[in-house]
Amino acid sequence: MKKMLAVVLALCMTLALIGCGNAKQPENEDQSSGESKRVEPLASSVDVSNVTEATLAASFDKSSLHTDGDTMTLDMKVYDFEQFDAAEVSQLKEGDVIVVDGKEITVASIDTTNGVEINGGFGQENGVSLATLDGGVLCAVGADDAKSYYEVGTVTLPVSETCVLTDSADLNAGEKTVAAAELAAFLKNDTAAFQPGNTQVTVSGGQITAISRVYMP
Repeated sequence: MKKMLAVVLALCMTLALIGCGNAKQPENEDQSSGESKRVEPLASSVDVSNVTEATLAASFDKSSLHTDGDTMTLDMKVYDFEQFDAAEVSQLKEGDVIVVDGKEITVASIDTTNGVEINGGFGQENGVSLATLDGGVLCAVGADDAKSYYEVGTVTLPVSETCVLTDSADLNAGEKTVAAAELAAFLKNDTAAFQPGNTQVTVSGGQITAISRVYMP
């Protein structure tokens, strides 16, 4: 009887050890899945090869406008800004990497109190500030919440005869409106810049129907 009890106890201990070994396997799986995360910008949705209906961040100058009889065309550089999937950014942790302006930035700290501040936010060493946009995306911002634009390509589009330029780049001069027929003369004498941070061009039906330029610090 004593020998039988000893055998039973030995079997119970063996089964218990096997159970403990199996219980540790999920822990090992968790450890193997703890690799660092890498977040890159979303692909741009701007397609300069097919611009028919769009609002574009653009740059141009007086040499960009061409007139041939009653037809006017405008050469523009078109820009977009980097956007990030908010769900992916929310999973970032210390040691992960985010790519901003082509630079790999290792996350040392992250604060979501006001937007997303990585490594202390813009202005700090390797700091990144991300602002919330509609559609579950974030974008990198700098001083005065300025977006970081990059060139997508160039495009030449006809200017509609009903196009209106609304210009408020000069705070002292107030807002001006310029009709399409007066656009060439306006650009010739203009001293401010049309650049992606302050200029939006509205395209409808493949034609430029409106241009807006705002004050930029």
